This record gives sequence, C-alpha cells and structure tokens, in this order.
Amino acid sequence: MITHPVKFVQLNSTGGISMIHEEGGVGGKVKICRVCGDKAFSYNFNVITCESCKAFFRRNANKEREIRCPFSEQCEINVVSRRFCQRCRLAKCFDYSIGRDIYTGDSP
Repeated sequence: MITHPVKFVQLNSTGGISMIHEEGGVGGKVKICRVCGDKAFSYNFNVITCESCKAFFRRNANKEREIRCPFSEQCEINVVSRRFCQRCRLAKCFDYSIGRDIYTGDSP
C-alpha cells in the first residue's frame, strides 16, 4: 500500500476535513503540525508544529492573563478554526507536551 504525505488539510463542503496530498516534500516527507494539522517543517519546543502555532505558543505560553474560551472549552483546533479560540489552542499545545518548563523564550 502506498501512502502519500499530506500537503495540507482543508474544510470540505460537508463540514468534514479533506487531506490534500503531496509527493515528496522536505526530506521526502511532509510533517504535520500536532496542534492544528497544518504543514510543518521542524520541531519547535520538542513537538512538530507549523510556524503559526510556534509563534502563537511563543506569544502566549508565559502570559499570566486568563484566556477565556468563547464556547464550551472543547473547541476542535485545526487549520481553519485555530484562530477562533486561543484558550483551546493553547491547551492543545500543552496537551502535546509543549510546556512552560521547556519554553525559555530563546527557542526558534
């Protein structure tokens, strides 16, 4: 069975998620962000993440302010929805072992 790496994920007309495939990619394999499912290139804070989630985590990880979920604190975080709820996105970062203990502010 031949499988192809995912190029990106998009929301389809029925509200589901469609995987768009790409041959090759960086090093022959396309990496997928563990937080939102977008295309990723490298490990950031010990987890494969896209540039958007890397920057989001860097900006929000050590903030003391309370971030509130506008919904029910069970938001699905994906490429389309990642901007809708900062609280659930940050929680998902921490769920995938991106932690305050490894964030120093110096990581790329």
